[in-house]
Amino acid sequence: MISLRPHQEKAIEMLRDSLRKGNKRIVLAAPCSFGKTRVAAWILAEAAKKGKKGVFICDRIKLVQQALDSFDEFKLNVGVIQGDHWRWNPKADIQICSIQTLARRKDLLAFDIAVVDECHTHYETLSDYMNAFNAVPFIGLSATPFSKGLGKWYTDLVVPSTPIELLDENYLTPVRYWGGKKANVKGLKRRALKTGGTDYDPNHLGKRLTSDNELTGDIIKNWKLHGEDSQTIMFCPTIAHSKHMVERFNAAGISAEHIDGYMPDHERQALFEAHDNGEFKILSCSKLLNTGYDAPKVRCLIDAYPTKSLIQHVQRAGR
Repeated sequence: MISLRPHQEKAIEMLRDSLRKGNKRIVLAAPCSFGKTRVAAWILAEAAKKGKKGVFICDRIKLVQQALDSFDEFKLNVGVIQGDHWRWNPKADIQICSIQTLARRKDLLAFDIAVVDECHTHYETLSDYMNAFNAVPFIGLSATPFSKGLGKWYTDLVVPSTPIELLDENYLTPVRYWGGKKANVKGLKRRALKTGGTDYDPNHLGKRLTSDNELTGDIIKNWKLHGEDSQTIMFCPTIAHSKHMVERFNAAGISAEHIDGYMPDHERQALFEAHDNGEFKILSCSKLLNTGYDAPKVRCLIDAYPTKSLIQHVQRAGR
């Protein structure tokens, strides 16, 4: 049995109420660390008890594995549809699916209910499924449901709690912020975002930041002053900038490693485990860890990635 906290029970009741009103496309908007995956597991477990097939759709390999770890904790009958994943089990009541793998399948996967993780990033494949299964409930999960056009695919929004409420109830850890030297973003080229609006072009931004030695030194100095020698995640606009920052931290005597999505999976997993075990202090990336990534042992974030996007800012801060 999956136990729920009061704010998670409230989310379930709000979703039920929306479904009773006839809504089939609902976004559950809840803060980072609300426990949205736990709510999803409860929803899909209840559907399975009634003999229904459910899917949990993710857009990143790391999120597939995190969901699998959570669902296994609850002892759910789960299969994984993601490349040649070893947990492939088409007979399982619940399928954890990579949206990229679904996109490559010739035939649509049949199910009775879908939960879409990080639904603020909407994929064409998901549109195909929503159009094909118009009577099936799709419940989107997001801490940042601000994407332009999201209302075309979802008809209702439920907000069971806010970050301030969760902080007041001691479900979230209080946060302290420090800001150092500002990056010079004057005249930087921008590019359109799929979620709407524009943001700094990451390649131009990365080159600008890499060439700013004073800024780099200030970031290192502030980590020494305020990082409390804690396990840390760092965000950078490009892979090249991330590697540059790792080199500079290592040169300053602070152990740091870079990680990205182009590495073989076994290398990434080894880095995740080594960081969790405290074998090095700073795990640096570009965009790999900015959405959905959970690392309870991390106590410090370095956001070396200026942005005009509220979605990107909230997602990174939410780690």
